[in-house]
Amino acid sequence: MIPIPAHLVSQYTTFIGHRDVPPSTHHYYVKWLRYYLDFCHKYDFQQNAKESLSAFVKKLKEKNQTEKQRKQAHHAISLYHEMVLPVKRKTPDSLSRDNGTVASQSSCKAPSSPHTKQRSFYQANQPDVAMVLQTGEPASCPEEVLKQSGADWTGVFNDLKNAIKIRHYSPATLRTYSGWVRKFQAYTKSKAPRLISVDDVKAFLTWLAVDQGVSASSQNQAFNALLFLFRHVFGKEFGKVDGIVRAKRKPYIPVVLSREEVHLI
Repeated sequence: MIPIPAHLVSQYTTFIGHRDVPPSTHHYYVKWLRYYLDFCHKYDFQQNAKESLSAFVKKLKEKNQTEKQRKQAHHAISLYHEMVLPVKRKTPDSLSRDNGTVASQSSCKAPSSPHTKQRSFYQANQPDVAMVLQTGEPASCPEEVLKQSGADWTGVFNDLKNAIKIRHYSPATLRTYSGWVRKFQAYTKSKAPRLISVDDVKAFLTWLAVDQGVSASSQNQAFNALLFLFRHVFGKEFGKVDGIVRAKRKPYIPVVLSREEVHLI
């Protein structure tokens, strides 16, 4: 499955946030977007063609997805198309007739209604998605730097709990993973989940080894917890993680002595 660049995920979640999609369901919407892009890539459909959406929903039905899931997927991709597809603008004459003046759009504020025909900032500044997936070049928008701290992670912990229970992991695993995610949240100062990246994970794991002096096993445990968080809660590919300072393993001290060692003592 092709990965989605982190900046595209961030831009998409910011956009759907302005469309009153609850933050607790954002990762589901990102998941449907990832499935849709992979579907288009695999079956040679145009990503930006609205006709591809019906084929995608039909495929979900063949995969025995529930009606509720198909409706959510349809809504997720419809919002994606709203974000990336150009909307026909009114001419200056028609704008003058409607409003008396020609409106100019100079801010990043989303339209007050999702049905407005005025082109949004996101649509006006959205690069070709196929090019973004290939080059990884980010789009710039001041909205993406909002909520750098103090975001609500309640939905994240609820989704983490559900993801662990669905997989029938032990209560001890739930406590351990929740503990590491809580420490990670504190380290990032409750940064908005949609803005969390692998760089944050690298910095956190290095901080654990250098500043906190955790053992190698504890650092590995934290890594596994965040890997689970990214894959099953955020719906993001973890990617390659390099440049982490590894915690030192303590020397092994035997608890049983051999006959020769006993004689030496």
